[in-house]
Amino acid sequence: MSCNVGQYLPTDDSPVAEVEWIVHLKLIAQPGRRRGRGRGRGHFIPPQDIEFIITTQEGHTLHLTGYCLPDLEECYLDLQQGRLVLRKFHAQEGHINPMGRNHPIARIHMHFPSIKFSLVESRSSYAYSIDEDGFDDVADCLEFFCAELSIDLGGWQPYLRPY
Repeated sequence: MSCNVGQYLPTDDSPVAEVEWIVHLKLIAQPGRRRGRGRGRGHFIPPQDIEFIITTQEGHTLHLTGYCLPDLEECYLDLQQGRLVLRKFHAQEGHINPMGRNHPIARIHMHFPSIKFSLVESRSSYAYSIDEDGFDDVADCLEFFCAELSIDLGGWQPYLRPY
């Protein structure tokens, strides 16, 4: 079950109700890989690129995308519905919450939108730390991300591009 993100916000801000309602629904990965626009032959695709379509029983269609940069020990995963970004998982150094709230943030953290700071239009956003030892690859990141949000992968293996 997704974390109660309201606990990480100052009193003059609040979670986005629609986003929190969606991420607390039963989320299920669907078979197949989403084909992104502009990602055809000849286009750069980051190493270990992954894409899943996630649905809810209420009829929402979400997209889970991500990649890992193993040389830098960084990982990035996004869950979104159209332009609405619901969560961003990062395994990378240097995040600081708006106005220094809940500082410091661990290398491995989950971003979430708030009323004042969306994940699309704002240059900054809130995140909470995730206590983990680290990740070896995008499959590790995906496994933890899906566990954190209770996304049922239904036995599907991530699509991993070779180096």
